[in-house]
Amino acid sequence: MMNIIKKSVVVLTAAVAIFSVICITSLLSASYGAEVEKIEESDIPPDLEKTIEVEKASEFKFIPLVNITALGTYSDVSGGNAIGGADIHGTVAPVLRLDKQNYITPLYYGSYNRERQIIVEEEGGRVYNEIMDHNGTLEYKHIINENTILKLDGLTRFHFVKESSYDWTDGLYDYRDFGAGGSVEYFFTKTKTLKNSVSAGFEFYDRRYPNYQSLISLATVTAPETDEKDYEGYRPSFRYSYLAERFNCTFLYSPLFKDFSDKKIIDSDGILTKDKREDWFHYSNLNLSYLPEGSRIALGLGLTGILVDSNQNYYDSRGSIPLADDVFTENYYSFKSININPSLTYIYKLDEKKKPATFTLGYAYLARGYDDRKAQTSDGTYTNDAQLDQSHTVSFQATYPLTEHVSATSLVSYAKALSNMKYQTYYRYDYDAVFGGAGIRIKY
Repeated sequence: MMNIIKKSVVVLTAAVAIFSVICITSLLSASYGAEVEKIEESDIPPDLEKTIEVEKASEFKFIPLVNITALGTYSDVSGGNAIGGADIHGTVAPVLRLDKQNYITPLYYGSYNRERQIIVEEEGGRVYNEIMDHNGTLEYKHIINENTILKLDGLTRFHFVKESSYDWTDGLYDYRDFGAGGSVEYFFTKTKTLKNSVSAGFEFYDRRYPNYQSLISLATVTAPETDEKDYEGYRPSFRYSYLAERFNCTFLYSPLFKDFSDKKIIDSDGILTKDKREDWFHYSNLNLSYLPEGSRIALGLGLTGILVDSNQNYYDSRGSIPLADDVFTENYYSFKSININPSLTYIYKLDEKKKPATFTLGYAYLARGYDDRKAQTSDGTYTNDAQLDQSHTVSFQATYPLTEHVSATSLVSYAKALSNMKYQTYYRYDYDAVFGGAGIRIKY
């Protein structure tokens, strides 16, 4: 009986490890075609959360959770020079268990990336070399009963972009968030070999871009808008999770309403109205993984759909005085996108005391189509075709455990982005990107 339980736990551990690799590979392989808004999790990652659950005693206890990855990297984007750098990111969560039902968790997530990469802003892709994030969460967790968990948290996020003409904290697209949220999770089943649950949550945050200045605010002393990118975000979330020995499934739907505090709507004459900009950002994600009986190869599939509905328009004066050649575009920022990410993971079992080594081959296809934005030729002439951006990414990731808490890891990827938008004076739409990294992961 004990052998059966041990085998079940080993298989479940392998399944969770595979699922984590698939999710991480999905995110990394899509990094060169990143969407304009990230869905940023404030919770403890599931693979760290399970560490807490094995503790059954009721007395106060300090439970440190650490998950850090450090890679030396090589990266290049077509049209520039390759650079060597680093990708360092990780989570530190010193959990305080007050008793068997109540936990307080200060959580810190930080990352530093020095690599040539394309980040897609609202207007298009921009090349960046250095990005840094610092996210903090203070979470209170209450286990209402064996099936229901309540979580409340306060959050803060700082995002820094080091551009060629700016130093740290001076970047045009730097932002900071302050907010709070909470969630309730209900488990239909919660055993060592199966966790099946649904959860609902809500998050509010206030986002400020302290360094962003529009052209109109620079040109006039009494500008009608000065903080055009600042907004308040309201985000409900609905999640379903099924984690079994050989099959894992998670689904997330999380719409975000962005209420801009100072951005005015542009009308067809190029005049700012009294109405303010409002965006709906609908995000859905499905992740599946399956390990057939007796097989060492796990199948993975990630699907992400995004729909953005914005009431903001765009008026292009074409840099000329005559009005005849001006172009007005309604709903300029509205688009739909889908990301499809299949993967294959080979599991190499070392021994029962060690986690398995994994080797994952992944592919990601991203298509983003704009509702009303028209593609332009290389000289800026507008066409009748709606703008369509696509990218193909192939990646390979290997993870090999060195000790119980340390693993060697490496990742290589190649991305090719294509678009019918050929006007690339300010933004990048067509490019090739190469990334390679190797280092270690520390987790306990």
